[in-house]
Amino acid sequence: MVITREIPRAQWRRVLDDLSRLHAGAPVHLVVLDDEHGPQTHGDTFTLVGLTSDGQTGSESIAVILARGAHVTHIIEHPCALHVELLWESRTANLQIVAAGGTRTVISLGAPVLAETSGPAAAVGTSPQHREVLRSGRDDGRSRALQLA
Repeated sequence: MVITREIPRAQWRRVLDDLSRLHAGAPVHLVVLDDEHGPQTHGDTFTLVGLTSDGQTGSESIAVILARGAHVTHIIEHPCALHVELLWESRTANLQIVAAGGTRTVISLGAPVLAETSGPAAAVGTSPQHREVLRSGRDDGRSRALQLA
């Protein structure tokens, strides 16, 4: 099953932090889609260190911190949309971040490196409440997005 949702801006930091915890050390594939320069691939040999949003309205950015020997940081300036696609069976996730100028950054996160628990919720690292938020698109404020089991 695949679930894709646009994440409300108020939840960006929380969702990115949770994805960072879940996929830390996992392989990452990053592609920038830009009409002016065409697709730009940033390789398959990176691992995820973290994802974060600075949360400053008007000058917001999202940082993707990768490792391959040394840390590499890819910054998306002025993001206006964040879409998350969870692939339940493979325990992977794809993010699409749309910048104000229309540039899209697609980040494919590999399966979590450490999966210490079993069962469907543990396999993807989400709570039952968050799965309902993803299905319905509604959040009553009590669910923890992409909460680790």
